Formats: sequence, C-alpha cells, structure tokens
Amino acid sequence: MVFKPKWVLNIMIGAKTLEIRGTRLTGRSYLLGCKGKIYARAAFGKPFHIETTEQWNELRTRHRVGSKKLPYKKTWGLPLEKVVHFKKPHAYEVRRGPVGIVIFKPVGA
Repeated sequence: MVFKPKWVLNIMIGAKTLEIRGTRLTGRSYLLGCKGKIYARAAFGKPFHIETTEQWNELRTRHRVGSKKLPYKKTWGLPLEKVVHFKKPHAYEVRRGPVGIVIFKPVGA
C-alpha cells in the first residue's frame, strides 16, 4: 500500500488504527510504502463495509480524518492488527499509474 508521509507515520506510531478504501481489500499483510521506500509490514483484520454516516462518524477518529461524510460511494474499513517496522527502509521503483495499491519492485531488480 502506498501512502503519503503523514499517514505512514501515523500508522507506525499507532495513531492510525483503521485504513479506509473504496474497494474491498483482503484482510492480510501489506507492505507500507511512501516516496520510493517501504517502511513496514502491516497485518490487517477482516474488512467491513461502512454503510452509514453514523457508523463512519464513530470510526473516523481511528482513520485520523476530519470529514464527517463517507469518503467513498462504497466505503470499506480495514482494521490494523499488527505493524512491524523495518530497521531501515527498503527502496522500490516508483511506477506511474497505480496510486493506492502497487506491486513493489526492488530497485535494480
């Protein structure tokens, strides 16, 4: 998963405990990257559909956003269960195109 620096930091310090996406992702482990570097691996729990603004407003502090409106037409929550920080970031090639989910390719591979 690719994030902006602010969001990777919030996940790594434990402030962000829920990821929100517009598609249903599988509850599994993902690498967390930003600007050509992978910083951690996160295990996510079972995804769940967020159907109402009331449900969203109860959860949004876990996602760390201020908007009271559902972010997507179909909004899915992925609870973060475990984050493993890497001792040093691993570089990957940034490709044009995909934004949120990419297949990481090590530099020089």
